[in-house]
Amino acid sequence: MWLGLNIVWLGALLMGLNGTVAWASDIQHHRYEELVRALFVVQSECPYITRIYSIGRSVEGRHLYVLEFSDNPGIHEAKSLKNPGRGSSSALPLRLRGVGRLDCVVGLIGGHFVAIKSQSFKSLDLHAFYLEPEFKYVGNMHGNEVLGRELLIQLSQFLCEEYRAGNQRITRLIHDTRTHILPTMNPDGYEVAAKQMLD
Repeated sequence: MWLGLNIVWLGALLMGLNGTVAWASDIQHHRYEELVRALFVVQSECPYITRIYSIGRSVEGRHLYVLEFSDNPGIHEAKSLKNPGRGSSSALPLRLRGVGRLDCVVGLIGGHFVAIKSQSFKSLDLHAFYLEPEFKYVGNMHGNEVLGRELLIQLSQFLCEEYRAGNQRITRLIHDTRTHILPTMNPDGYEVAAKQMLD
């Protein structure tokens, strides 16, 4: 059984997104600068559904960039339990970047502090809302783990391309969740491993 699954995975890795076979000479591992460039290309192609932010720097000073996908990137959204799963139309835009305003109510929803604009909180039942689900994908925790890193770059490109093409499943995914993609948690280790492979 495991042999069969390994063959399926190998076949999937050799297939490009368009279904054509990628030969070994076509496979490219992204070094740090190329990875960053690929993330910023995705962000520039899908600026309304993506945001890039850094969670800090590595020991050697490289940014740890995250690419976020959402219909409202950078904003935590409360969804109505009365109308769940209907995309951004059922969401209250909660702008947590500047919570210090007095014209909002701050409460605890799903274990997170949220702010809701004053025009909607006179008869607001905080139990009628939930925060939009968030997923975090992290690759390349160890220096020689290239597969997760490359798959997350491909996932980023796929989500952007399919959203732009109008794929309903991808559109719903992006409208109903926030997805954070960190292709490399250990860029320094990867660069060391890549140099050793060249030597």
